[in-house]
Amino acid sequence: MPQRFGDCVKTKISTVTTRFGEPVTDLNTDEGTSVEYDNGGRVVSYGRDQGLFGAKVGQRVVMCLLTIPYDCPDGDDRGRLYYTLDIDTKGEWILTDTQHMCGGA
Repeated sequence: MPQRFGDCVKTKISTVTTRFGEPVTDLNTDEGTSVEYDNGGRVVSYGRDQGLFGAKVGQRVVMCLLTIPYDCPDGDDRGRLYYTLDIDTKGEWILTDTQHMCGGA
């Protein structure tokens, strides 16, 4: 995973599911999306980002760290924002690593 603001890494998609871990279908777009990567990273959203349509396991991506939250409680590093470009589909999405920001629920 990128560790510093502006860092980018190449990896592959390992899973694409709803944020509840169910398979993604056209009928459950309101259940959000979770994408996991071969490098151990994960991003999640409450909706279905347009760029994720067509994202599949094994596709190559470049992910870049856009923001790191500050003034967070000690040990709470949630809320990092990542830009991801799917090299295979040219889709792109900007999502956080968790459903809640640091200090949240």
